[in-house]
Parts: sequence; C-alpha cells; structure tokens
Amino acid sequence: MGFGFTRINVRMDIKFILLILLAGFYLVAGSSHFVFPKFYYKAMPPFAKSRAKELNTFVGIAEILAAIGLLLPATRMWAAIGVIILLIGVLPVHTHMVRDPNPAFKVPRWLLWARIPIQFVLLAWAAWYIV
Repeated sequence: MGFGFTRINVRMDIKFILLILLAGFYLVAGSSHFVFPKFYYKAMPPFAKSRAKELNTFVGIAEILAAIGLLLPATRMWAAIGVIILLIGVLPVHTHMVRDPNPAFKVPRWLLWARIPIQFVLLAWAAWYIV
C-alpha cells in the first residue's frame, strides 16, 4: 500500500516544477532588460558597446520568448535549444564583468565569479528539456 506515487511520477512532477521555475526565471530576466536597460548597457564588453541597445533588446526578447516557448510542449525542445545558444552567447558578458568589474555595479567580486558556473547549471537545466 502506498500513496500512489511512483519514481517516474515524482521525477516528472519535479521536472515540471523545475520547468515552471526555469520559464519564470527567463521571463523575469528578459523583462529586466527593458526595466533596467542601463544596467545591461554597462555590462557589455568593449566589442559590443556600440550595439549595446540592440543587443540588450535582442536578449530581452529572446529570454521572454524562451520562457513562453518552454511552457508550450510543441516548442519546448526548440526553446531549450535557444536558451543554450543564448547562454553561450552571453558568456562573454559574464567573463568581461569578472575581468573588468565596473564599480558602478556595486556587485561583490565573488558574485561575479559565481555567475560563470551558474551559466553552466542553467545550460544543463535547459538541456534536460531537449530529450
């Protein structure tokens, strides 16, 4: 006798809850590009500064679309692939912030370093929804 749970059901429930959290994360992250654009402009590495506004807008829209796409079964796999591509694409911003921290951010250096491995956790998290 049990509670009607199987390992598969529990795993699928956790995977679904984590999917909602991932989509929520990208919805908030994408929206923040439009609410706090100057923060993102300052974070751009020198080679991207001339296109900071366009890149910020692109990433914001991409993150919002990824959030929506992750929630729809028909587009989930492609949205997850898009998230992975996006994470790889923004990695230079994170490495730039570690190498050349802008004092205007007032972000502790350890937190800037922590963002690098977090990128890989997010990448693996998104990859879970490809299969």
